[in-house]
Amino acid sequence: MDRRSWNHVFTIRWDDLAGEHHVSGTSRDIHQLAPVVHRRGEAEEVWNVAVLNETGSDVTARFFAYLDNAAS
Repeated sequence: MDRRSWNHVFTIRWDDLAGEHHVSGTSRDIHQLAPVVHRRGEAEEVWNVAVLNETGSDVTARFFAYLDNAAS
């Protein structure tokens, strides 16, 4: 059985100078990619970062809240 058939699929999207990017994957996939995108965001290399669930709802905080140094 394909793991994506029983795991939720999320999409992380961001913009950079090359354009708009989308990567879909499981929660684990997005958690592995989030620190890379976060570092690039902190360096102002990417912007408009969002993570969406299967219904299109914004769930960005689920993946980035623990990475945000300014979060209180």
